[in-house]
Amino acid sequence: MELRCVADVAGPWMEPDFESSLITRCRQNWSTPIFEVSNYALATFIRQQFAWELTLPEARRRIAAGYLDNTELYDDELFVAVTEALLISFSRNSPNNLIQRTPEGAADRQRSAL
Repeated sequence: MELRCVADVAGPWMEPDFESSLITRCRQNWSTPIFEVSNYALATFIRQQFAWELTLPEARRRIAAGYLDNTELYDDELFVAVTEALLISFSRNSPNNLIQRTPEGAADRQRSAL
């Protein structure tokens, strides 16, 4: 059981200059232990890219256990949020991106090392 909350990873809540249901949902769950937040709030944190090192393992645990709490906006919302997060993570860390970010000339050295 994970006792940490998003605030433990992302820092204290910073009040924005506007209000929305998204802001309210995040604020209400920011300091709640991650194992206590609803699947809907957990999916929200994942889609907003908050504390992935905390939220993704919890979501994967719930999915593997088949845990449903009837809070998701649509069937498999949590699964979809995790899948999208993994795609984002893979695209950010793909080998092509690593080659493109290297200093000029280093890409040739990197390719020849393969």
